[in-house]
Amino acid sequence: MCIRDSYYWDLLKNMLKVSLVLFAFQTQIDPRVRGMAMVITLYLYYSLTKRCNPYNLAEYNELDADSSMNLMTTFFLIIFMSYLENQILILICGLVILYFNVKFLLILIFAICLLYTSDAADDLLCVDLGGRRIIKKK
Repeated sequence: MCIRDSYYWDLLKNMLKVSLVLFAFQTQIDPRVRGMAMVITLYLYYSLTKRCNPYNLAEYNELDADSSMNLMTTFFLIIFMSYLENQILILICGLVILYFNVKFLLILIFAICLLYTSDAADDLLCVDLGGRRIIKKK
């Protein structure tokens, strides 16, 4: 069973963020174990997102899943880097992390611009060039 109401989904997402932060800062276990627990938690959220598709627009569902995948990759590579001693491999992992985060940031900016302009195109007569809605009084 999946909850399709985005309000509850956003509430779940915020609870996940709070629990990850609390777990990261309030536990006294090895940071690598904490990191792997975060990766597993993010994977569970990612798989739930892919299965339920909680948002009406497919673009929102993809962005949510991509952000979870990006976080999982970043956490996993940081944990992997903590085991490395070779500075070149650490640098390569850092560049891979940078690549994935910049790529996701560009995808996010592009998706926001695309969704914003498509929304404006739907209301062509009610939007000026700056994207602001024009409310006509009768």
